[in-house]
Amino acid sequence: MAQPLDEKSQLRNDYPQRAVADVQNTFPCFSQTGDTKIVIKDRSGRKKERHYLLHSLILAQNSQFFAEQAVDNNNPPTGPPNSVGSGRGRELVRVGGEETQTARSSSTFSSRSQQLAPRQSQVRYELDWSDPRLDRDEPIPLLVPSPFNSAPSPGPPSIRSTKPPPPTTSFFRNLTSTTSPRTRGPPSSYGPLPPSDLSASANPSATTDKTYTDDLFTAYDNLLLIFYNHAPNLDKTNIATAYVQCKLLLSLASLYSALPVVGPRVDHHLLGFSSRLWKQIAKYPPSYLKLGYLARSRAIFKESLVHVVGQWPAGANQLRRGRVDDLLVDLIEDKADELAEAVARVDARLFRLSLSTSRGERVGPHNAYVDWLAVSLFRSWFAEQSTPAHASILKDSPSSSSNPGISRHTLPPAIPGRPYRLIASAGQAYLPHEDVKKFLKLRPDDYSRDNLRRFERRVDEIKNLAREVVRPVVRSSTEAAGEWAYLTCTKVGEGDLGFVWGGGV
Repeated sequence: MAQPLDEKSQLRNDYPQRAVADVQNTFPCFSQTGDTKIVIKDRSGRKKERHYLLHSLILAQNSQFFAEQAVDNNNPPTGPPNSVGSGRGRELVRVGGEETQTARSSSTFSSRSQQLAPRQSQVRYELDWSDPRLDRDEPIPLLVPSPFNSAPSPGPPSIRSTKPPPPTTSFFRNLTSTTSPRTRGPPSSYGPLPPSDLSASANPSATTDKTYTDDLFTAYDNLLLIFYNHAPNLDKTNIATAYVQCKLLLSLASLYSALPVVGPRVDHHLLGFSSRLWKQIAKYPPSYLKLGYLARSRAIFKESLVHVVGQWPAGANQLRRGRVDDLLVDLIEDKADELAEAVARVDARLFRLSLSTSRGERVGPHNAYVDWLAVSLFRSWFAEQSTPAHASILKDSPSSSSNPGISRHTLPPAIPGRPYRLIASAGQAYLPHEDVKKFLKLRPDDYSRDNLRRFERRVDEIKNLAREVVRPVVRSSTEAAGEWAYLTCTKVGEGDLGFVWGGGV
């Protein structure tokens, strides 16, 4: 029967297991199992630098960019082993029909030492600030492969290999400028530019290099944190700051073809702002529409789309300048056409509204003159309220003169929502008692106390009929409480999401 191991042998066997806790093997530096080194530097390459030692397998699983790099380098992705210091060195042999532990402590210690030794990184990526397109087509520096043991240079790192091809999905690439911090905020029609958009501009001439570098470092850190299923470090109190952080994070995700992984994290974080998010979307709907589109956020995308369609075509130029997908523009235009058709049907019914006499005849000046005046007053008021103001034909507007490529005649005004909401309120919200009285006094021969009572009663009747007519266009499909100058009754269904996102919604 085999003798038990002495105390020294047990200590020698347990030493490698105790040493595991002394060697770092967690994010961001997996010293024992990492095989891909990522170096994030500032523009000068000397002031700020951050290192990561990660797994090519995890990077390839979360990003098509890293998966293609692994194939191009003929380097199959590798990941962390099942466990370090597990029972691999603890061998069992059968001696005389009994199972005992071998006392091969030297060989066991040798194999475990190889396990514990830091693995030589096979691939190294560095941030490329020398790309000539950096200030034009590609506002965010990309990671490029570089020799692992290359000595640090005093200036920006040079490109050691050909830049990898862009992701296969062309729209993600096209939206680089849309979601990058350089993208300008909402146009003047949506109010002033958010302060967060100004402070987070990716143009170093607009902000200090330090601010931009800090934002870029945070975005890359959040991207890699999400790859390892950690929560990103995003602002939880200031929604304007969180919007800028999420926009830059989604921009990186689009560059590295990692939107399916990053999008749900951004969606979950922004929805945590609850009512503040809906108010912010109402202020800047085109900006949040593009963000919700990239993140594939149903809630943010639907809320933003309702506001964009209601104000259409006010945000058309901003969306087209952002080079959004044609499918998204097609969806907005289809929804705007549907809204216009619904409003046209309501308008036609409102203008056809009439009252009847006691014998069931339509009122007219020949059979019920006072009743006919009530109908005429309502139609005149609605025609005045629903007709948009005509643009001046004598002088060009400042907006059209500053941008001669955009004609003022190509963008019709948005459908006003106020007259329909007034009709839905009924009561004294419009055509109050004083206005009715003044209207009837225009003909002194017809004004009397009895005629005034009858006239007011008939005006109230046609108001009640009109309130039922406008119900389909005054209901709100938004989460935010409040009323706007446009209609928010657009419905967005799963079929619409599938139209712009394909089948993977």
